[in-house]
Amino acid sequence: MSIQWEAFNGDMVITRKSLVIELKRITVMPPHSSIAQFLEVYAKEAEETNDPSRAAMLKYCMTVWVYRLYIDRQDATQDGIQTLKHKMEHFWATFVEWIHKLSGMDCVQP
Repeated sequence: MSIQWEAFNGDMVITRKSLVIELKRITVMPPHSSIAQFLEVYAKEAEETNDPSRAAMLKYCMTVWVYRLYIDRQDATQDGIQTLKHKMEHFWATFVEWIHKLSGMDCVQP
């Protein structure tokens, strides 16, 4: 279980949706892996990286997946949904800020 960073499409237009799809595409999981195992790959990579933009990207994508799972739960609350939305916004803003610092230009769509 790992993320094949060398397969990341650096030429794509980075949007919230395209980032989540691309990171999922390059995440290698054995057949029949659980959602928890999938998310653990993101969590471990975010914790171990020395690249703050990569950590923010991983945390954003992980929060998107948790949000998608949470909103379908019967016991989901509006407070829980709002908390996850705020976390997604925070991690997206952090990611965009780091990309702008690293590239010196506006290369990420809001």
